[in-house]
Amino acid sequence: MAIGGLEMVSPWPAEPNSPLTFTLAITNTSGAAVPVSITLDLFINPTEIYSTHIPLAQSSGQTAIASLGAGETQVITLTAPLGFGDNQVDNTVCVMVDSVWTIFETAETNNIACRLIEPPPPTLAATPTCTNSALYEGLLQGQYWGANAPLTIYWNGVLFAQTNASPNGTLAFNFAGTDAQSSNTLSVIEDDVTVSVIISRPCPPQPDLTIATPELVSAWPTEPYTPLAFTVAVTNTSPISVSGPIFVDVFVNPTAGPHSLTKAWWLEIGGGGRGPPPTPTQIPLTKQWLYGKGNLTQAQMLPSHYWHGVWFRGHTPLPNLGAWWLCNSLTKPMTPTTLSRMM
Repeated sequence: MAIGGLEMVSPWPAEPNSPLTFTLAITNTSGAAVPVSITLDLFINPTEIYSTHIPLAQSSGQTAIASLGAGETQVITLTAPLGFGDNQVDNTVCVMVDSVWTIFETAETNNIACRLIEPPPPTLAATPTCTNSALYEGLLQGQYWGANAPLTIYWNGVLFAQTNASPNGTLAFNFAGTDAQSSNTLSVIEDDVTVSVIISRPCPPQPDLTIATPELVSAWPTEPYTPLAFTVAVTNTSPISVSGPIFVDVFVNPTAGPHSLTKAWWLEIGGGGRGPPPTPTQIPLTKQWLYGKGNLTQAQMLPSHYWHGVWFRGHTPLPNLGAWWLCNSLTKPMTPTTLSRMM
């Protein structure tokens, strides 16, 4: 009799100390039938393997078939009740036919079949979450890592995190990365084994609407509390179409928000032969006017020998700056301001 084709049919990873099922083929290579019961034993990681037998004391499971005809092959299923025990890495599995020596054979050296059962290569999968930002979040999962193995995770080649696999070799790690590019590489390393996965932005393409500076088309000067007409260009800079309606609102003198310092202007206020320099009374009024007309975050009067002006910074330019008037009192206007330099 000869045996071969030993296969593990239980799914991997194997649970510690849980039953495992195997199959193998047994063939009667002789011309004589075997009319008696044939015993087969299963061995998990035996410590003694001889050419003709393995000590039965190391058996992990046993079964039997009633008979085997001349030249007949049967596929047998065997179960190891305790599986691989606590060993989740490499395991040697052997099967011995006629383990109780009840059948006289012409050859006894083909009654044993062994094979090394190795876990599959480690796997890695990332499920990113759409955040519509440069922040990447998601779940990193894997199987077939070493039991409780220390794992090092890299994000685009930079050390990102360290964790451990579970006792059965699985990985579940919530990740969040800020160094996000259109394509990102997450790598997990265990000893000399590296597995990487590429993740891209999970968000579907989004439209990007931009709006140009509004232009006043109504005639100047305007009448108090009468309608004003403006034109503005709205552009969709993305390849994604936008279905309407698209609402565009106009705001006149909106309240300033917490903008960053992004622009700077220099305003001339009198001086230089064009008028008297600002008075101490005028300076705070000038600042008050500036803060009211633009999203300003800084204003400072800077008098000089010939020129008197004010530096100020804001988020957006003041529209039609030359048309506004600065007042040195609540009622008396000065000449229009002049924009002399823009940074």
